[in-house]
Parts: sequence; structure tokens; C-alpha cells
Amino acid sequence: PLIKAAASSSPTLMMGVAFVGIFVVMGLVLWNIPPISSVEGGDKFVWRPTKVEDFQRDRELMLLYRDKHATSLFLAMCVLYVIAQTFCVPGSGTTLNLLSGSLCAEYIPYGEYLIALPYAVLCATAGAF
Repeated sequence: PLIKAAASSSPTLMMGVAFVGIFVVMGLVLWNIPPISSVEGGDKFVWRPTKVEDFQRDRELMLLYRDKHATSLFLAMCVLYVIAQTFCVPGSGTTLNLLSGSLCAEYIPYGEYLIALPYAVLCATAGAF
């Protein structure tokens, strides 16, 4: 009886460990990402833009941030994308697809297709598992 009880609670235990592990990884990545204020003009970033000028200024700041912290930015976006897809957060895929396409469009010609599209497909697939 004790072995059967341990075997039946094992999937629940494993799911709990995976759940906690996901949030520990997310916390570590997000804790270590540099703040937007680390780039020149980053203190002018508008978190809830309402005007076209706000969107344009935020995009320019994000491009500066990408140039300075590319590795940590794309790692954090990947972790967020996978977790958002795993937990089926509505609208998260569209938002992160637009952000990654916007940030990759100027890396190389057609970067939104050559970098951002495979990135989005891989992250969405990893989140589906």
C-alpha cells in the first residue's frame, strides 16, 4: 500500500517540482536582466504608451537596449514566451511575436523572417511541450 501511494503521488510531485522550477528559472532570468534605464534615455520609457510618439520613442529605446544587452534580452524573451505559451496566457504570443519581429527587423535584411520567425516557432513549440 505504501508503494502504491508513493507511485500515485509521484506525477503530482513531479508536476509541482516542474511548476516551481519554471518559476525559479523565470525569476533568475528576470532578476538578472539589466533595467531599461541602463541605456541612454531609458528613464523616458513609457510603460503604457497611448500616442504614436510614445510608441516610436519606446521602439528606439528598445533598439538601443537590444544593441547593448542582446543576449539577456532574447534569453528573457524566450523564457517569457515559453512560460506564456505553457500557461496559455491570452495575447502573449502575438505581443511577443510583434516585439521580436520589431527588434530583429534591423539586425540583418529580412531579420524579422530569418531570426524572429524561427525564434517564435521554437519558443512556441517549447511552450507547447
